[in-house]
Amino acid sequence: VLARGAALAGAAVLLAALTLAVRAGRDAAPAAGAETPLRWRNDTAEIGTAAELVAALDPVNAGRHLVLRAGTYEVDRPLVVPDGMTLEGAGVMQVGPDGLPTGFAEGTRTTVEMTGNAGGEVLRLGDRTAVRRVEVVDLPGRAGNVIGVVSRRPGDRIAAELRDVVLVNPNPRSVAPDGPIGRGLVVYTRNANLDRPPPPDDGSALSLRVARALVRSPAGGGGFFAFNFTARSTIALDIEGSVIGGTNEANGGVSRPDAAHSSEVRIVSRGNLYRNEWANPCASALWGWNLTGGSGAPLPIAGAVPRDNRLVVRSTDDRIEGYTTAVMAAGSRRFFAAPINPPPAGNRVELQLVGTRLSTPVCAKIGRAASTTGAPLPQLDFVADLVLAGAWVDNMALEPGSGNSVRAELRGVIGSGRRDNRYFDAGGAAGAVRGPGGALRNRLEVTGSPAGFVASSRGLTPAPAARFFTAPR
Repeated sequence: VLARGAALAGAAVLLAALTLAVRAGRDAAPAAGAETPLRWRNDTAEIGTAAELVAALDPVNAGRHLVLRAGTYEVDRPLVVPDGMTLEGAGVMQVGPDGLPTGFAEGTRTTVEMTGNAGGEVLRLGDRTAVRRVEVVDLPGRAGNVIGVVSRRPGDRIAAELRDVVLVNPNPRSVAPDGPIGRGLVVYTRNANLDRPPPPDDGSALSLRVARALVRSPAGGGGFFAFNFTARSTIALDIEGSVIGGTNEANGGVSRPDAAHSSEVRIVSRGNLYRNEWANPCASALWGWNLTGGSGAPLPIAGAVPRDNRLVVRSTDDRIEGYTTAVMAAGSRRFFAAPINPPPAGNRVELQLVGTRLSTPVCAKIGRAASTTGAPLPQLDFVADLVLAGAWVDNMALEPGSGNSVRAELRGVIGSGRRDNRYFDAGGAAGAVRGPGGALRNRLEVTGSPAGFVASSRGLTPAPAARFFTAPR
């Protein structure tokens, strides 16, 4: 498909290029573009049509630099950016009074737009890749994500960068058997075949650096998704100076069904705005940051014990706005009884919020309220700035596991005032889990003292009880 507005030069060559096949599927890569000649100068080529883009994204061009002229590049299937390649558009990012991105200046927009209904990421990034000054737009109704950094084999290594990008995610977030869909950014290690060969990508290390990105998720989609589905793997996600729309999720290790153990996700977030982009923020329960140290899968897939996984989150001067729960952090989470979800063990979250601002709406907790269309709204269990639990259960009859924990450091945090903030060693939506296997074997710890907490932060009401602090007196 030709880029809209591009000159129709070399019609015969372009017609031949349109027949190029790109392997479909989540791990697809574009076919070789022998019939679309590209002019390289010092390993750099200027691209003006979608056919040229497909041809250039060939693994033989690893390490090269593609410069896309302003325009729209319609693609009908997922694309893979080969190792070492830089993909750079003409976009000039504009910023608002707060210094955060608002979108590209008119006349400079370089848009890669998905037009086909094949699943997968619109762009999947290889190792040592960079995407800059480009807008990527997904197709409404498609089962996929916008940008992905996804392991390819056991022991894989991928490091990638996004800078000055706009990502448009028009789809609601969901979970399919083979992974997440409806997200702007996904970073995950694969367990692609669910207990069948090939094996999970154990021992992989993925990292993604994001700077001055604008992620739009107006239909209930997700912003970022950072999960290990494998053992002994690491993910590092660094986000700075960006605006991220939609729910954001991270999990140190998920067993589905092979055991995820000894894995870690580390997130560093500085000076970002995370926002709920629903017109009515009270229309549905939505978590801004949904953070879990380790868990089983939320699908009825029998799994092994998730154990000794860790999620580390460092937030400085972020804003989290418009969600019915701003930050949910649980050392572990259990959705089903065994054998689907065995009790998790030894999973933990280390959460640091410094100068973070949490703003949640005031919502009536009545299920009979009508939306603007007259349809009833869902029941909201609670609205909270913080929900912190050493272990979390979706069904209060479940054993929460053992040795799971959250350690939270909160300094200079500004909250919304009185909300339904909740703090548990182990608990769920209905309250604390007590007795054997409950609070005694899992732990929430808040660093410092109650007095220091009140002096440092404001608007977090209720605050954690004294027993949760490392210095309770």
